[in-house]
Parts: sequence; C-alpha cells; structure tokens
Amino acid sequence: MLTSRLRKFIGPRFAFVCLVFLASCGSDSKPDDSLVGDEGLLADQADNIVDVSEAFNEQEVAPAGDEVGDVEDLCEASLPSVSSDMETIDFGLIRDDLSAERSISLSVTGLDSLAVVLDLVGDRCGELALEASEIALTSENPSVVKVTWRPESVTEGSQKLCTIVVKSPKDSCILLEISAVGEAVEPQILVIPDTGVTFGPQEGSNPSLRQIVIQNNGVVPFSLVEVSFISVEPWGEPGEESSQFYVAEELELPIVFPPAWGQAILLAHKNESPAPLERVARLSLRTDYGTDPILVEVSVMVH
Repeated sequence: MLTSRLRKFIGPRFAFVCLVFLASCGSDSKPDDSLVGDEGLLADQADNIVDVSEAFNEQEVAPAGDEVGDVEDLCEASLPSVSSDMETIDFGLIRDDLSAERSISLSVTGLDSLAVVLDLVGDRCGELALEASEIALTSENPSVVKVTWRPESVTEGSQKLCTIVVKSPKDSCILLEISAVGEAVEPQILVIPDTGVTFGPQEGSNPSLRQIVIQNNGVVPFSLVEVSFISVEPWGEPGEESSQFYVAEELELPIVFPPAWGQAILLAHKNESPAPLERVARLSLRTDYGTDPILVEVSVMVH
C-alpha cells in the first residue's frame, strides 16, 4: 500500500527532472547566435567549406617516378657549384681584321668530377670559337678552355659580344655564365701629302727628290710591308714597275707603325734622257691591313 503511493508520488517527479536535465544538456551544443544569420552560416564561412571528396576525385595524381614541380626549382635544388677565374672575358682593343685569344679556368666544388657543356648565347657569338664544347671538370685541377674572337666588323666602342654558358648535359640547367666583351676598330693610315707627289726638274745628273710621310692616326698598329712604283699609260705598261722612280733610301721592311707614330720616306726620280720629259706613275704602299695597296699619284714637272 505504501509502496504504491510512493510510486505515484515519485514517478512523475523523476520523469520531470530527467526532462529538465536533458534539455539543459541540449542547450550547451546550440550554436552561437552571433555566428548565425537569417540564412544560416555567414557568407565568408560558407566560402571556406570545401567538398573534400570532390576535390580529391578531381586531383591528378602523378605516377611514381615522374618529376613533379617546376624545372627551374629542380635545377636550383640540385646545382653543383661551378666557378671560373673570371666573370668577364675582355678581349680588349684589336684590329677588325685580326683575332684575339683568351683562356678561362673552370672548376667544380663538392664533387670529384662533373661533365659540362659550353654554349654561346648572344648577337655576335658567330665571331667566337671555343676550344671545346664538352669538358669534364674536377675539384683538384681547373680545366682551361681557350676562347678566340675573330671580329667580322668594327664595334661601337667596347661592347658585349656574347655570353658563355656552362650547362649540365643531362637537364640543360645553367651552372655558370661568363660575359665576353671587346672592341674592334680599323687602322687609320694617313699619307702626307694625300693629293700626290710632284717632282721638280732634275739638276744635271742628280735625281729629283721628294718626301712623303706615313702616319698612324688610329689606336691600333699596322705595318708597311712593301713600297714600289707602278707605271701607268702612256708612260709604261700598266702594272709594271717604273724604273724612273725609286726610294732614295733603303728601307728595312716591314716597318711597324704604332698609334700616333709616323715616318718620312724619301723618294727619287731620275730621267736618263737629256730632254725634259713629263712622266706620271703611282706610288704603291702595301700594308698588312686589307688586300689592296694605298696608291699615291706621282708626277714629274715639265720645264
């Protein structure tokens, strides 16, 4: 009897307490109203939600063994240290018909040996020649490579000619770059007088003498290798050496003319005929520059 009354009294009250407890537990997991708007999550939070399964399905997975990533990044990560004894090869000032040679020393650190390829990149690289395009570098002894420059034309002052690129033969990664510069000019040859030479009347049996001056007005040397007189019509067969004109003093040829230097040459004419005779010839001055000689007209004054 007493037990049934307790059940009637405690039962409903215990059920009410359980409902209150469950309600309080559920309120703890309720989202913060400050983060929820009228349409649910804020827009910026919604943008950050990613469908992981869809992204994974669309991702291209590289097969095992393939290179992954940028080629330059791979080169930079695996580059050995290659060095040279000079950053720039300077061929200096040369004549545009000559050549100049320089040597560079290459070495590698961190490896016992390394095979490399040498390449030329630039506007005037066709004028440069490498002694070797493939060499093996060692860490103990530097490898020496000769570089030759044969200019095809004059330059505008000293200018960059080409870049020597040292590359890895396997992946063509650039290991080192060396610039090549130089200046090519023409020699400036001046003959005084430049209008020609006229001999005066011969006095007795003595030859008539005249002087010319050859001068270097440039910045590169040249050499005088031959001096002769050539006949012209109607005073002789064209191209034949004239016997009436000659160099009065013996010359020790070749004569080198450095910049800003000149030399006088004494010329003579002797007429073996007693009658006054007009005669014209050409003085041929052959230098080591070019193939054609410098021609100066010479004549004899008639009295």
